[in-house]
Amino acid sequence: MRLLFVMDLHGSKWKYDRLFEAAKEFQANVVINGGDMLPKSAEPFRQDEFITNYLDNHFARFNSAGIYYLCYPGNDDLMIFDKKLEETCNKYSFVVCLAQCKFEVGGYEFVGMNLVVDYPFRLKDRCRMDTDDYTFQEQFGTGLLSTPDGWQEIDDWFAHVKKLPTIEEELERLVHPRNMTKSVYVLHMPPSGLGLDKCSYGAEVGSKAIYNFLNKYQPKLSLHGHIHESPEVTGRWYAKLGRTICIQPGQLDEFTYVTIDLSTMKFDRVREHHNKEQRSQSALITAFVATNTSSVMVMSPTMTAVSDIHEFSLIRGYCFCGFSIPKHIRSFNFFLRKHICCLRSYHFLAFSGCYDNIFIDSKPCRRNPYL
Repeated sequence: MRLLFVMDLHGSKWKYDRLFEAAKEFQANVVINGGDMLPKSAEPFRQDEFITNYLDNHFARFNSAGIYYLCYPGNDDLMIFDKKLEETCNKYSFVVCLAQCKFEVGGYEFVGMNLVVDYPFRLKDRCRMDTDDYTFQEQFGTGLLSTPDGWQEIDDWFAHVKKLPTIEEELERLVHPRNMTKSVYVLHMPPSGLGLDKCSYGAEVGSKAIYNFLNKYQPKLSLHGHIHESPEVTGRWYAKLGRTICIQPGQLDEFTYVTIDLSTMKFDRVREHHNKEQRSQSALITAFVATNTSSVMVMSPTMTAVSDIHEFSLIRGYCFCGFSIPKHIRSFNFFLRKHICCLRSYHFLAFSGCYDNIFIDSKPCRRNPYL
């Protein structure tokens, strides 16, 4: 059986379009989309529009091609839209929402879980303590849960989450496969201790509970995501834990996915640029970062539309959700030269996503309460 695994697409339409073509080229039997499927923008309460206006047709293409598509929402996908996503999946016999579920195809059992270990960011829909003795990270503000009426602010998030099952407990609640040697776990959160969970600033934030679970039960394969930059930071995108192969492809500006042949356990990581212009501008960014260590900044190489902008995080504990670029700015080089003087006053680090409504100028950047 042939699998194609991808994660953390955050509503990038060109990556979604390329996913279908890549699946056909690889002759995949199953595509697994491991979470954070929806756009992450300044208006997260419109994520349902992406399900209706894009994913519905995206699923239909795989269904018509007879390719199984297993997916679930991730920590950046608002929980209030889970039902809409599930209903859309259920329209198609080849599309399965795998969150906290088991699905069998081709003699293999796939088990999914999309909960994550708590982090500093404010959106907490899918956050849990890792274990009972989990030590919380410093938070960026009060916790936020999505509701149909807007944000529910949780003043004492630590007290709230202590009432919820831990990641360790949630893992044991999953339906166990009949045969672990022919099972695949799709866990959005990576395990700790394997080099698949390292943030750009050096912190290793993986789940000890997931490590212990995989080490104990030894499934054939586990698939992870969440920490987009980890493979570039550590140089590792897969690891072996006993008999279990753990894979974490990462996802930055490039379209990154892994092809897997379950019968031979041959797997390859593929990284594709959007176009030639992006490749040349990526080189410009690399040079800029290398020569301006006081202003470490990476931007999406394609700056012609908000949908091309990618995720940003401020090193010292403030998170940004991107940039609104005036429509007349068609050249990334021009934009960079124009703003290089003000960039020196900020310290940036960048990963992937689809964000907007942050301006870089002489004024402080506006923080998005969503994060």
